[in-house]
Amino acid sequence: MSKLRTRAMNKQQTADQHKLSESQKIDKLPDSNEVFDDELSTEDEANSNPADEISVWLAILSYYIPPVGLVYWLCYRKELPKRAKACGTAALTSFRLLIVSIFCSLLYLILYTISSRV
Repeated sequence: MSKLRTRAMNKQQTADQHKLSESQKIDKLPDSNEVFDDELSTEDEANSNPADEISVWLAILSYYIPPVGLVYWLCYRKELPKRAKACGTAALTSFRLLIVSIFCSLLYLILYTISSRV
């Protein structure tokens, strides 16, 4: 009988220790303010790169040749985020304008073809 009581007490102690370790894990979680401060410090470090200035010529090149902007954005988005974002935005803008131009041209051709039949 005493062995059963000892086993029960041991199980209770291990369960209590397990609950205690879970509460300690919860206590070790960082505050949301601490996490936010860490994110700000990494953004400040990324923004402090003096070579990361927006290049107008590179953005113009990315606008007229969108694959250049896309490749630049893919390669340098972590090292030079401002410059890469400018190139990516220029390439995306050019691509959107190309799609709109193609759509308008096709619409014009369709309407012209329909009106010439009448």
